Amino acid sequence: MWTTVVEELLDKMRDTIPAEGMMGEVHYWRDLSRILEGVSGEIKQPQVEVTVQLLLEKSLEGSLDYLANDVQSFTRLKSRVLKGSKEAKWNSKYMRAIEQPVRQVEEATDLFDIQLVIAVLLRSLKKIFDSSNFYREARMVSFIDRLLKTIIKKVQRHLSLQIVVYDGVKNYQDFQ
Repeated sequence: MWTTVVEELLDKMRDTIPAEGMMGEVHYWRDLSRILEGVSGEIKQPQVEVTVQLLLEKSLEGSLDYLANDVQSFTRLKSRVLKGSKEAKWNSKYMRAIEQPVRQVEEATDLFDIQLVIAVLLRSLKKIFDSSNFYREARMVSFIDRLLKTIIKKVQRHLSLQIVVYDGVKNYQDFQ
């Protein structure tokens, strides 16, 4: 029974994707960390450990040998939950460190505000990449992609391609 519940939860969490934007990823890791910490706390309780040990002993004696696979499955899932909890906890910690500059970039109304924050944010991302065991290349690329999309949207609000092209054609004679 525990195995089924934990397995369903892990499947749902695996299929969950962060919301749009950089804050979506910050919130994703925060929420994932909370959920997995709660599940970890439950499966590490003494009564769960005692129950698993009793079932394992009985299955080894042969009286409940059909439970051996269930106990092994639960043990594997427990290991996945504990590993995932550790990863989510660390990633959440790193996301908390960059939450303020990320929020400033996403809420900026002026490009100058982004310019002030971007260097700090990129240095922080480099530190995370260098020190994290979990937030590696693929996740970092995904996060930087989100950052670039956010900046592009901000730039597009302030600059119209039609105006830039028109000004370029109009001022073309000045550049020759």
